[in-house]
Amino acid sequence: MGAKVGATAASRDRRLPPVDGEADVRFRGLLGVHGFDPEEQFGGRYVEWEWQHSRYLFESLPTRLDGSSALELGCHLGATAIVLALLGADVTAVDVDPICVRLAQANAARYGAARRVRFVHAAQGAPLPAPSRSFDLVVCNSVLEYVRPAALPLLLSDIDRVLRPGGLVVVFGTSNRLWPRERHSGQWLSNYVPRAADRLWPKWRLRRGISAWQVTAALPGYRDLLLDLPSLLLQARRQMSPRVAPVCLLDLAARVLRPLGISIGMLFPTLTLLLRKPQPLVSRIGGTATTTAPRSTQA
Repeated sequence: MGAKVGATAASRDRRLPPVDGEADVRFRGLLGVHGFDPEEQFGGRYVEWEWQHSRYLFESLPTRLDGSSALELGCHLGATAIVLALLGADVTAVDVDPICVRLAQANAARYGAARRVRFVHAAQGAPLPAPSRSFDLVVCNSVLEYVRPAALPLLLSDIDRVLRPGGLVVVFGTSNRLWPRERHSGQWLSNYVPRAADRLWPKWRLRRGISAWQVTAALPGYRDLLLDLPSLLLQARRQMSPRVAPVCLLDLAARVLRPLGISIGMLFPTLTLLLRKPQPLVSRIGGTATTTAPRSTQA
């Protein structure tokens, strides 16, 4: 455990590569054309923000990023995909908005990451543009809450299709419907209003998060690694913000919740899940190897 904490502490000093000047001018110009603020945190400085936040979560994963194959779902301006690429992953990043795909490509060029990220436009509701079992890692950063509820199980099933056995689905930055305030819009109590109300009062334009159980129900057999290793998240969050509650208290809460099948990441205002896809069981019958599906939900 000490080596892991030390590696995380050393990573604080890691810096983004210098931005290419010409590519930066081009990207900022495109942002302005499409209505984004080049100086805003989630505009021109989005990669910097993700470097100081999601990077710590990626570095804590119990899997090697360098040389891995990763899919980012809903790449927006490409910030998360760029961070993954700079950490050594070969990334495919998809988005339903072709403008975002174009901006993300320009953003990656600023950091010399364009060769390690393939940005793809994927029509809403269409299957993911990848063969089965293509990826070691699927990342969903603040995206699943924007998927129509009726379409969410189909999307998660397709994520399962493209993920290799033993691979990880990482969900984070996602507004948690358990909380009284919706994380992205700031609306109070909208999470608790039934969706049927949208048809009765369409002008309300209520925003809602999703619950962990909406995700896990669509991915049977997956194991949330945070049940057994809450320190993966707690140490990462401590790196992101020194104001987070003391890790020892959160670790105690994680121990209390574990027998209930609830990980600490299921209860944060932004939902965090590290879901491991089960591996097929291999047995030998008469000297011949056969593969069967696992009997339990344990990875």
